[in-house]
Amino acid sequence: MRRWFAGFLAAWILMGPVLSLDAGAAEMEQPLYSAAVPETTAETTETSTEATTEHIPEDTTAATEETVNSAEAANTTAPTVETTPVETAPVTVSTAPTETVPTTFPETQPTTEESTAETQSQEIPDPAETTEETQPAEEAPPKKSLWETLLEFLGLMEEGGSLENLSLSDAQGNALALTPEFTPNCHTYGAKVPSSGELSLTLEPGADYQIYVNGTVLEENRYVFAPQWDSQGLFQLKLTLLGKSLHDEDEYTLSLVPLPPAAQSIEITRPPEKTEYQPGETFDPTGLAVKVTLSDGTTLEPETEALTFSPAEGLTAADTAVTVQYEDAAAQVEVRVSGLEGKGEKNDPYLLKTQEDLFLLDQWVTAGEDQAGLYFQLTQDIEITDSWDGIGDENHPFSGIFNGKNFQITIPAGGKALFSRTREATVRNLKVYGPRIEDYGLVSNYVVDYDTELYVTFRNVTLVSGTQTLYSGFIGGYASGQDAVNIVKCTIEPGVIIGYDKKQSHIGSFGGEFNGYIQNSTSAATVYGVNYVGGLVGNKGQSMGDFEITGSSFTGTLYATGKCVGGIVGGGYAGTNWGLESAPNARGVVIEGCASSGSISGGVGVGGIFGAENCAQQFWDNGICSIKDNTFTGSVHGSKFVGGVIGFMQSLNANALITNNYYKNASQGIGGVAHVDTSALSNGFHENTYYYNTAKYVPDDHGGVASYEDKINCVPLKLYIDLSTIGSAAEGDNRAVSKPALNRTDDPLGADLTKLCHTDAVTEKRVTKLTLSGSCKTQYTEGEALDLTGLTLTATWSTGETTEVSLKDVTVSGYNKDAAGEQAVRLTYQGAEARLTVTVKPKSTDITVTVTILGDSKHGNSGSIHGLAMGGLSTWVSRSLTMKTTNTVWDALKQVMDEKGYSYSASDDNRYGSVYISAINGLGEFSNGPNSGWMYTFNGTHPNRGVSAYYLKDNAKIVLHYTDDYTYEEGGKNYGKAPGSEDGVKEVIALIQKIGTVAYTNACKNRIDDARKAYDALTPAEKEKVANFKTLTEAEAKYEALKQAAQKANAEKVIKLIKAIPSPVTKASKAAIDKARKAYDGLTEEEQKLVTNRKVLTKAEAAYAKLTATKADRAKAQAVMDAIKALPASPDAKALKAVRKAYDRLTARQKLLVENYGVLEAAEARLSGETAVITAESRYKATGEYIQSLGTPSVGPIGGEWGVLGLARSGLTVPGLEDYCQKALEFIRQSIDPATMRLHSAKSTDNSRMILALTAIGKDATNIDGYNLVAGLSDLDYVTYQGNNGPIWALIALDSGNYPASGTATRQALLETILSAQTTDGGWTVSGTKADSDMTGMALQALAPYYDTNKQVRAAVDRAIDKLSQMQQADGSFCADYGDGNPVATSESIAQIITGLTALGIDPATDPRFVKSGGSALDALLRYYVDGGGFRHLPEGERDGMATEQGYYALTAYFRFRNGETALYDMTDVLDKGGDYADTPAPSATIPKAAPEKATEKKSVSPLLMIGIALMVLGAGTVAALVILRKTCENEE
Repeated sequence: MRRWFAGFLAAWILMGPVLSLDAGAAEMEQPLYSAAVPETTAETTETSTEATTEHIPEDTTAATEETVNSAEAANTTAPTVETTPVETAPVTVSTAPTETVPTTFPETQPTTEESTAETQSQEIPDPAETTEETQPAEEAPPKKSLWETLLEFLGLMEEGGSLENLSLSDAQGNALALTPEFTPNCHTYGAKVPSSGELSLTLEPGADYQIYVNGTVLEENRYVFAPQWDSQGLFQLKLTLLGKSLHDEDEYTLSLVPLPPAAQSIEITRPPEKTEYQPGETFDPTGLAVKVTLSDGTTLEPETEALTFSPAEGLTAADTAVTVQYEDAAAQVEVRVSGLEGKGEKNDPYLLKTQEDLFLLDQWVTAGEDQAGLYFQLTQDIEITDSWDGIGDENHPFSGIFNGKNFQITIPAGGKALFSRTREATVRNLKVYGPRIEDYGLVSNYVVDYDTELYVTFRNVTLVSGTQTLYSGFIGGYASGQDAVNIVKCTIEPGVIIGYDKKQSHIGSFGGEFNGYIQNSTSAATVYGVNYVGGLVGNKGQSMGDFEITGSSFTGTLYATGKCVGGIVGGGYAGTNWGLESAPNARGVVIEGCASSGSISGGVGVGGIFGAENCAQQFWDNGICSIKDNTFTGSVHGSKFVGGVIGFMQSLNANALITNNYYKNASQGIGGVAHVDTSALSNGFHENTYYYNTAKYVPDDHGGVASYEDKINCVPLKLYIDLSTIGSAAEGDNRAVSKPALNRTDDPLGADLTKLCHTDAVTEKRVTKLTLSGSCKTQYTEGEALDLTGLTLTATWSTGETTEVSLKDVTVSGYNKDAAGEQAVRLTYQGAEARLTVTVKPKSTDITVTVTILGDSKHGNSGSIHGLAMGGLSTWVSRSLTMKTTNTVWDALKQVMDEKGYSYSASDDNRYGSVYISAINGLGEFSNGPNSGWMYTFNGTHPNRGVSAYYLKDNAKIVLHYTDDYTYEEGGKNYGKAPGSEDGVKEVIALIQKIGTVAYTNACKNRIDDARKAYDALTPAEKEKVANFKTLTEAEAKYEALKQAAQKANAEKVIKLIKAIPSPVTKASKAAIDKARKAYDGLTEEEQKLVTNRKVLTKAEAAYAKLTATKADRAKAQAVMDAIKALPASPDAKALKAVRKAYDRLTARQKLLVENYGVLEAAEARLSGETAVITAESRYKATGEYIQSLGTPSVGPIGGEWGVLGLARSGLTVPGLEDYCQKALEFIRQSIDPATMRLHSAKSTDNSRMILALTAIGKDATNIDGYNLVAGLSDLDYVTYQGNNGPIWALIALDSGNYPASGTATRQALLETILSAQTTDGGWTVSGTKADSDMTGMALQALAPYYDTNKQVRAAVDRAIDKLSQMQQADGSFCADYGDGNPVATSESIAQIITGLTALGIDPATDPRFVKSGGSALDALLRYYVDGGGFRHLPEGERDGMATEQGYYALTAYFRFRNGETALYDMTDVLDKGGDYADTPAPSATIPKAAPEKATEKKSVSPLLMIGIALMVLGAGTVAALVILRKTCENEE
């Protein structure tokens, strides 16, 4: 070592007590190595303290000023020289527990002005304690202290030490961090250690060195000692290493300080002065006093600056306490946020007094706070004068109890519904008025919500006269059957207008598409609309949902221009998206005891009570249609099918209970009926109605219907009402009348017509109800006659009296002694009916049956359509069984599945009265598309009964099979046709006609999309036959124009709100800023782009943050930034934990000021998961080599493009690349449609897959031998035809090479499509409603590039990440649970998650969200590895092609992420076509990648530096030497 430097070092160290080398160097808040300087100097120099003092000139102050001026010139902070001798200025060590421990984080340096003003002070103040007057407007970046400069200087001079390693551990062997981390050229260290107990110091000297510790020779390289603390709480070790030569000597100093005792508990000794707050205010700790008990039993009373508070930001009405924390100890201070007076309890509700209170409630709900079980109450009428968009939003429903106390809320013109969305909410005793509500009146978003069964209850709610709504008065939209709405004793006053633009369909006074119950409610409104318009409700919503209206009335006026128009209800179930043929057995409406006295006008299918049942052709036992005891006394007008009670019915069978309905002012009670199923008349047309009898049928050999004895003439579903005359109906398919014995026994349109509808006086005595009591036999064996002995029937009359009815006066029907199964026996008396369920069982004999189960792979919407009729299924099991005739098909299937150990989901908890098989071995309904699921055949035919309702017969052949699309199976409308080849020209023409008047509504968009989707599915020849195609394109253009106009209007509203933000921004600007931000975030991304002054908003937010950040905020944030900056390149766990703890103690505002937080996250990430990574590397390499060994890839989803992509993106050579390219070209030439550039008529993923593979090997997918594969993805309807798969992979393909988007499938459109498909539980799925791990992982891959630039994407991805973390199994794997409690984990699921996470910058091996007790996601994937390379599909399976390719490209994605390369599908490192994605900022990783370290340059020693050294050695003026030294170092930098 350079011995000549010792003189300089000694002189410098002696000045430690004299010169303040760092902010607060005389305090224990200095860096550890600074704290060690004074005592070390005293032991290592021969110059006395007095001698050192003599070198200080008498005019010390002048020298100090000179130093300060020099520092100012260099824009640095000068050291402060004390005027007292060394002996009177010892190192200051506070005895308070919080100050006896020096922090390892350098504090922010004081400003130059502060240094000048305090040169005669003994202590330099903490930056957090300086006054506002000294706080600069813009804080300069932290400057290097003189001590830091000296350390840099030492680093330049040293060439390395003779000690190769140095480590310290406690008595348990735990490593203790050194500060700084050990390097050979550093000789001074500090460490925080336990205050008691032995420590172990381990040294690794160079060869031939002898070690001395505090002058004692060390025989071994390990020194065990117990620190003896001095009065200042320090203990030092001096280490000396002596080599062989005389001058070969090296010295090291280790300074130790005891760790402070930890906080054990905290006690509030004095509450804060303020405990009452307004919403949005921040907790004020003024006056708060706490006592902290430490682990050593001592106590302290810290200042409030040392405490943290949660919540740190604005308080909400839901906050009842603030958590006070010191280290890990916490206590709570009770607070009351008095924006809403009350406690939210039934007897002490939250009180709503002003519009501000309503906005506060909206903020509360929108913030995600739960109001379930909380009570809210108006205290007076409230008029909302500001812009109103409803309480809550589509993702945050209101769930409380809202009591209006009969006060009125006035919604401003142009405002939205009172509530944006509700969930299990109650609204009662409320009046609502709005001169022009551009929405539904009360609830805007009536959407599918599987988290609830009771969507909302309205009780005693009134729409006040003068109110106008654009849509239905209370609620509308489309939800599931379980999302019931309950409307009780509600009123819509005269003078209310519903549908003021007169262009809406599916509209009524209370609801549009409705599921639920309306009781004792009335409307006197004027209702306008087009189709499905009702005085109370537009139409029935979901096909199997409840729909009951009882005791209610309509006295207003109804004007409609289209079909299905009724005084109470417009129509029955209208079909999915109001245009598809579906649910021929939909449940009927229930309308009982209602009255209509208004004027009803419409087009086709107009009724005084009920407009038209235009869907259901056969009501089954589980879906009875009941229209009875209703009265119509108004007027009814229409062009066709007009009736005083009902306009039109598809069918009247035994389950159409239409009875005792009174009408007048109409020529007939029922305007038209297409079919009547009855035994009263002969088969055939009777006038315009076709009669048949389902009781007369020929059974097949498996209990079904072989044929009906009489010809049944049915045309396809939902066309009757559109025919010029129903009597001309041609013969069609009979799928709508698939169940036998549902016939009536009367003539409902002839002799018995008056029983259904009559014009007699309503005071006539009649039977209103028939009740069964007593007990009778309900279990029968085939051949036994029905026995009703013991059954009692009671009739309830309209007068209120009851009488017992003799069985001989009752008509009994519905029993068949020769048909095994459950039967509904109908008992009819005086027009009233009661039902008795009985079961007929076969006689018990032994029989033999054969059971076969045909399964499929889980391939989503991709691949060919498989099924029993279409082929492509595989035999899972086939075997013979000995059973009994009393067993059912379910008994046989269950026995086979149990024997084979299959997992299955089967439940009889459904509306179909039978066990329903939803999934087997993870393959379930909707797994392979919206029409996919399990079906069965009995002796070759699909029965119309469930598996548990069908009894076995001898030699029966049962086939349980999966189907990708039931419509192509026997009995389906596409049976016998090749998938995709059916002629749908007529359907397309009809769908285009149904578009009607174009409006900017979801309903209109759905109609346009349905027509476009159907049209695009046609062949080129079929498309030429669509004569009205121009109507479709014009509708699309007009809708787009309306959309743009609406988007512009929405953007303009936000522009105005931003303009309203005061300038300059003050603390009072918060409300205006928050309002503008909320409105802006509520826009779509397209709308946000139209906000021209959005930068004004972001600047205002920044200005407000700067205003509200205190000096203490900045100082604390800076301290953490310094600590992060001081971390070594490879910090140990303890060092990271210390910095993390310091960061976590910051408030939310302070955290935003920490600019280098990503460095901390990156360091933490690098420390974790190394073992899994090492294992993954070897298996990754072996799998790549295995795939290469397979030779030239084929073209296809397995063994083709995914293998090519994986190899290419991993950097490996694709074997036979030229041959593969030729194969790919041949495939493209043979498959592509030159007009559309599509490789498949229905599967856009074929284009996407080829684009990804070709781009990965550097091919331009826009020009593959002249073919533009990217153009094949330009039509959004085509892309979305495949469900979620289509848009997800289309977006990935577009972004892969930054390809420009074209047509309707823009990036924005694809993003919106993907976002709109997110399930309510936060993920994505192939179909159905529950998140699927595979599809969620794929969605993340597509959305990842937009995470940082699109707030909607960010929110959706964050929800999905949370959901995936919840879905992850204990062993780290992912699987899908199909409801049977037996989730199936596959490697493909894990691979998709890993690929998605790495695209977002999340490490699946270390991120705590994806590390469970049994391992990480990466660990889980590696468990599927097969020796020799490759992956299994299931843990116990064999090597699988698809699993191998997906596992490999997932590992490729992972190692690209770890190596700082672009994401797997971001191939702009290979090809960049300059599309619009290029302008999107690249996503920042959730765990940012560490910046590359700068190469260390070896600096030469300058002449000026040598002069400084010479002056020091010669004993010249110390201050002058320091000035020269500092300025020299700064110039060198």
